[in-house]
Amino acid sequence: MITDIFARRYHGVLWFNEAVAEHLQPLFMQSAHLIFDDLQHALQPADSFYESIHNRLARELGLSVLPVQGDNYYRRCAAFLAQPYDLWNDHHGDIDTFVKRRFSILEMLLAAFEERAERLSEPSPPGNKR
Repeated sequence: MITDIFARRYHGVLWFNEAVAEHLQPLFMQSAHLIFDDLQHALQPADSFYESIHNRLARELGLSVLPVQGDNYYRRCAAFLAQPYDLWNDHHGDIDTFVKRRFSILEMLLAAFEERAERLSEPSPPGNKR
C-alpha cells in the first residue's frame, strides 16, 4: 500500500536552512511530548500501532527501517521525531529532507491517533471487548 506522506506531496525544495531546523526543533520535541506522553497515556496503543507507522514511513522513504536506535517501535518513532538535525549525520540528508521526514511521521502519528480515538469512542456491541 502506498501512503501519501508530507515528504512526497512537497517534494520540491521549500527552502529550509539550518536556522529553520533550529526553530522547528522545539515544535518536533513538543509534538513528541504530546504524542508519546499525553496521547500514549490516554489511548494506550500497543507497540504494533507504532510498528505500523514505522514500517509505512520506512517503506515510503525507501528504507528497511528508520535510521534511529530503539528497543521497540514506540521508542524508534519517538527518537525519529525528536532527533535534532545534525549536519554530520548522513541519515539526516539536507535540512529540507530532514524537516519533511519529521513532518511526515508527525502527520502519520496524529492521523493514526485520531483513528484510534474514533474507534475507541464508538459504542461496542454487547459482549465485545476492544
